[in-house]
Amino acid sequence: MTCRTFCLMLVVAGSLRATAQEQSAKQQPAHIGLSYPISSNGKDAANYTNNFSAHALVGVSRIENGFAMAGIGLLIKDSANGVQLSGLINRIGNNARGVQAAGIANTMKNSYGFAAAGIANKASGNAEIQLAGVVNVANNAEGMQAAGIVNLGHKVRGLQLAGVSNTAEVVTGMQLAGIVNVAGNTGSQVAGIFNRAKNLEGIQVAGLVNKAAKVNGIQVSGLLNIADSSDYPIGIINIIRNGSRYISVSIDESATMLASFRSGGRVLYGIVGLGYNARKTDGLYAAEAGVGANLLQRGDFGVQAEVAGLGLFDMKGGEYYKSMLRVLPSWSFGPRWRVWAGPSFAYIHTDMKHAADLISNPIWEKVKENSIEQLAWGFVGGVQVKL
Repeated sequence: MTCRTFCLMLVVAGSLRATAQEQSAKQQPAHIGLSYPISSNGKDAANYTNNFSAHALVGVSRIENGFAMAGIGLLIKDSANGVQLSGLINRIGNNARGVQAAGIANTMKNSYGFAAAGIANKASGNAEIQLAGVVNVANNAEGMQAAGIVNLGHKVRGLQLAGVSNTAEVVTGMQLAGIVNVAGNTGSQVAGIFNRAKNLEGIQVAGLVNKAAKVNGIQVSGLLNIADSSDYPIGIINIIRNGSRYISVSIDESATMLASFRSGGRVLYGIVGLGYNARKTDGLYAAEAGVGANLLQRGDFGVQAEVAGLGLFDMKGGEYYKSMLRVLPSWSFGPRWRVWAGPSFAYIHTDMKHAADLISNPIWEKVKENSIEQLAWGFVGGVQVKL
């Protein structure tokens, strides 16, 4: 049978539908065709409900209940239930329940099930699971949006996962992005570079910067946390509107002197400092970063605990690293000034033999051919002023 003969048969079949069939609410068990209107339902295909549809190019129908496939696209005027597969696009005018898979895009009003597309999924209303190579769009996402580049949602209850960016107004769940997350009210955000939220109820984790208004949870960043209120920021620099910022000067048992910036919230704060070791005449420059916690505050008396890393550098390629845990009783004088001093416990690793005697009485020492490791008790004290 030639293609021309087959096409003619389809046209004839569509034009000779029985009157009784037209009176049965426009339903067909199967719809077969090349491309609209060359099909078993003919030019009236948009008024039919089908249980099975298969089209070489484009298929048109009112409702699909079961399985439908097309080489290029499916245009379903009303709703779809079951599985819809097309090479380029599935376009559903109302609700989709089941699975939609397209080479380029799926579009519908509400998606109750799974929509997968090579480029984009768009639901003007609700969506449960959207998986796209480029972008997902939904008004209300109840489940998961996963996209290679960006997810856009108004209200998201579940997970947004994107290679580049997630954006939503309200997130009850988590945003996870390779670069940036933006939300109004959100649960948790994890991004490679930047998170921004209005109100956070959970955790923000960013490679560089977190920004929020009210934080009821934890902010963790590689560099900077910004918030109106945040009790638990973990970062080198924390700019908290109702928090605290101090400039301090300190000296430890090895005569390393530091000028440091301490900033954070009511409980946690960050530490970053630069300085110089006064014991070595050949010059050792110092840099410090760490995290501290306000453990106790009773009137003017307080206790802070800090975990910090200190590096000494001779500008000749030598390295001296010191990881410390220190407990610092403090006393405040007025609203701005505080002095503090206390013990520290440190692990030291250095390849500078001339710096090994910075710790005079280590409690443990291991000397290797090119390096020295030590465990030691120490002492540090300083004074700071509130900005």
